Parts: sequence; structure tokens; C-alpha cells
Amino acid sequence: MPESQIVKNMRSGLIQVIAGANSYDVKFEEGNFSLTIPGRSVAVYRDRGRFADADHGQPMVLYDQDQEMTGTFTAYMRDVSDNSFITGPQFITKSGLYASSWGTTMTGAGTEAPKLVDIKWTVYGTIHGDPADHTVLCQWCYITGSLADGGPNTVSFSFSSFDVYPTVT
Repeated sequence: MPESQIVKNMRSGLIQVIAGANSYDVKFEEGNFSLTIPGRSVAVYRDRGRFADADHGQPMVLYDQDQEMTGTFTAYMRDVSDNSFITGPQFITKSGLYASSWGTTMTGAGTEAPKLVDIKWTVYGTIHGDPADHTVLCQWCYITGSLADGGPNTVSFSFSSFDVYPTVT
């Protein structure tokens, strides 16, 4: 089957923050999800400063270290904190329900390990006539960000995913 002929835009998606059985749908957001996927770094081994040696004529290039993916998105602030439900700012401030019941720590890491979540971006296809929706799942994400006053107030999420590539379906 060929690539879809339907162009997707900001109205064709959903961002979710997931931690085990907990899921937070990011509502009232700008539609500006961005994900950078650097993959593995590439090491080049030179022969006396040259990319290729005279005998083989090809450079010695190997995969080196894994690099984390990074992403951002912005939502409109609807609430700062509440003890009966999770709010967007709680992911940034590490407070409220996020602090008490969200996130996963690495096994055996103890109390010094940060809580990590998964971030899933769903791109709707079926509502446009495509045979399926598609997802981009970033695992082991640590969220930082900022809160801003304005018209409207915003919650800007930044995250690092400690996985080399997302799971794409």
C-alpha cells in the first residue's frame, strides 16, 4: 500500500504521558510536538589524519555511543495543582500526584533515580480515511519544562528519552 495521500496537521494528533496504568491526555495544547532523534553517534577512525588508508580506500566508520532523543510541546495551563487529579504543571514541578504515584524508577536505582514516564504521540489516520492510526512512543522519558504567564498561560514540556529510537506503529 502506498503512503497516505492525506496531509496530517496539528488537528490530527494526541499527546499522552503514560506511567504504568496511569495516562494523561494533554488537552488544550498548541499542536507543536517536536521530536529530535539523533540515533547513535558515529565514530570515525582515521589513518594518520586521513579518512581512508591507501590500501582500502574506504573510511573506518562505526557506531559509537547511544544518544537520547529529545522533544518538546506546549499546552495551555488549566490548573496548577490538585490532589485529586494530575495536572500538566505537576510534571514540571515534580509535585502533587506526579510525586506520589506517577513515574517509574529504574530497578535497583534507589531514591536517587528520577521518575521516568513514556510519551506517546498518536497521529490519527482513520478519521481521514487511512486504514490505521499511527503512534510514536518514546520510552524512559524525563520531563522538565517551564510555566509562563500570558494570554493564555502555558506549560512548556521538554523531555529526554533514554532510548535510541522511538517505537513506531
